[in-house]
Amino acid sequence: MLNSSTLTFKPYLDNRVKTQPGFIEGLSGPLMLATSEQGKKYIVKSACFHNAANELVGSWLGYKIGAPVPHSYLLKPSDRFTAMYGVAIGFIDGLQPLDKDHLTEQMKADICSQFALNILIDTDDSLQLNMAGGRVYSMDFAEAFYVSDTMMLKAFLFNEDAGISWMANKLGAFRNYLAHLSFDLPEFAKELNLDPQEMKTGIVAAAKKVLDITEDEIIAMSDELCEMYPPGYAVYYEECVHAMQNRMRQF
Repeated sequence: MLNSSTLTFKPYLDNRVKTQPGFIEGLSGPLMLATSEQGKKYIVKSACFHNAANELVGSWLGYKIGAPVPHSYLLKPSDRFTAMYGVAIGFIDGLQPLDKDHLTEQMKADICSQFALNILIDTDDSLQLNMAGGRVYSMDFAEAFYVSDTMMLKAFLFNEDAGISWMANKLGAFRNYLAHLSFDLPEFAKELNLDPQEMKTGIVAAAKKVLDITEDEIIAMSDELCEMYPPGYAVYYEECVHAMQNRMRQF
């Protein structure tokens, strides 16, 4: 968790709105640009209570399966930043639109891992791929894991039994989604000038890396969430990862 008292903040508008035709910002509300005393920059989201958890776990899972993503950190409130549920997402400088006509083997592997990540967590936003430093990045996991509103969090804050009941409904929906997911994406392969079967094989290989995530790593992720959220809310994300592992054992 980052201490917001060590950061300075100012409003932020994603430059891709101007430079990339068709780019649309997500549904996370107004963004901030935070800068540390050492000059490190972060994009900050705090308008929606569920965004911080989704961003943190999405970023965490991306690293676990080899998908290049920015690091995300929960934000500890302070006089400088009073929001209770903020997340600081590492700023990646020099992002460019994906050049599908000049893909290296590394970039092709990155594309497969990005599709694997975004399929597994069921991002509601369109997958937007960008390049920087010879790697392919995706970001914005604010609307994922079947958590796109604040109702489950409010239930846990009101009454733990109510939260558990709400979590069971959400988890059932997420498991049902995983049961029917498909890694066949011929239309995207054609758009990216990739072989459909090779792309599917790469996506499945990346998605199966969830099986390498240990229980200790899952608990550590959950413990980090508990620095901001009720314990039961963090358990939901533990169970989402377990559900992914159970599904990928079938491939």
